[in-house]
Amino acid sequence: MTGYPVTPGELVDTTWLNAGVRRLIAPRTAVVDINTLATERSMYDGSAVGAATGWKIPANVLGTDRGVRLRLAGDLLHNNGAGDTLTVRIRWGNATVIAPAATSLTGAANAARASWEVVMNLHNLGATNAQHIWGTINLGNVTLSSGTGVTSYGGAAGSIWELASNQVLDTTADQYLDVSATWSVSSVNNSFRCKIATCEVLG
Repeated sequence: MTGYPVTPGELVDTTWLNAGVRRLIAPRTAVVDINTLATERSMYDGSAVGAATGWKIPANVLGTDRGVRLRLAGDLLHNNGAGDTLTVRIRWGNATVIAPAATSLTGAANAARASWEVVMNLHNLGATNAQHIWGTINLGNVTLSSGTGVTSYGGAAGSIWELASNQVLDTTADQYLDVSATWSVSSVNNSFRCKIATCEVLG
């Protein structure tokens, strides 16, 4: 694999652009844990969300008909107390485009970690400034609630959010795709940890 970038978030090998295969966008390598800060944080590196946080989608990479797939997986710990909430958001171009309502972590505190997974797809729809975003969030043993761009299934432990949103960002400029998390309280006994993250260009 050639052309590996110095900074995560660039295409691993831009010569693959027209090769008809998936091109991996360089992953971040460290485990990211959101726990002691009750503010919205990027699951890319734990920083406060902003105009350039998350996975960089370089200008013109998506053309008019390409897409990206972002997959994150990790675990969460809710061992502080009932009534704490966790909010997971999808951000595209420095704006929240999918925002499930704050999820109440009901029940007694539990020292056991639960697995979670986020899978997001974003695709240009025949133009460089027309995208559709869709995917799922599964927060393991957490009861889910609906919100902007969200349909909640089951309403019980192990439920899944189905997410969808139409956007009109100009992808001839660099844009950033991000997943953020926010705890309602700051506690070392709560944790939302991203252990695996990959972003790839499709099409």
